[in-house]
Amino acid sequence: MRAVHDVAAQLLEWIAIRDLDPGINPKAVLFGAATHDIGKTLHPGELSGPGSQHEEAGRELLMAQGVDSVMARFAATHAAWNVEDPGMEDLLVSTLGSTKSTAAGAGYLGSGREPP
Repeated sequence: MRAVHDVAAQLLEWIAIRDLDPGINPKAVLFGAATHDIGKTLHPGELSGPGSQHEEAGRELLMAQGVDSVMARFAATHAAWNVEDPGMEDLLVSTLGSTKSTAAGAGYLGSGREPP
């Protein structure tokens, strides 16, 4: 989960340096990137294997700890690629949460190089 957060921070910095305004809440993206898989603490088999039980469980866990539902949503939406109208923040967290994008992004963001 830390790698996802770190790449999210690098991407947000890249956006800020270029004074771009994609209409996102950076704090929400960082929170979602850091907590999107928190439900795997309740479903540890999903740490090394497939499964989606951690998604709703993570949202419920965060909300039980007093996290606002708007922020807790990332735990439930980070794998929902087929929803009708996902927000940009949700799409960023979903994309960054995939192993391939995190590994690929880490090689470019902050390096001064542009992706191909």
